[in-house]
Amino acid sequence: MRTKALCTAAAFVLALGCNLDQHRTAQDLKKDAKEAQQDLRKEAEKVKQSDAAKRVANGAKEIGRGVKQGTGEALETVGDKLKKEGQELKEKAKRETPPEKQP
Repeated sequence: MRTKALCTAAAFVLALGCNLDQHRTAQDLKKDAKEAQQDLRKEAEKVKQSDAAKRVANGAKEIGRGVKQGTGEALETVGDKLKKEGQELKEKAKRETPPEKQP
């Protein structure tokens, strides 16, 4: 009987010890994850503030300005051509209009 009770108690203590060890491990993992997250944020902020990042951002802005300017020039060209075509169509319509009937 004592052996059975002793084995049961030993199993309980062992299970409790494993459970506590797992709990500590989970806490350690959570702590390590938080530290890694903080380190990652610090490094990301360093990269964000670096000269290379600023040059990339400025380059992106310059590309945006170039695209806008190019698009504007293209639209002006198309607009000029459309205006010319419109004027030609008006002139053609005027030439083809029959004279008004007189009463």
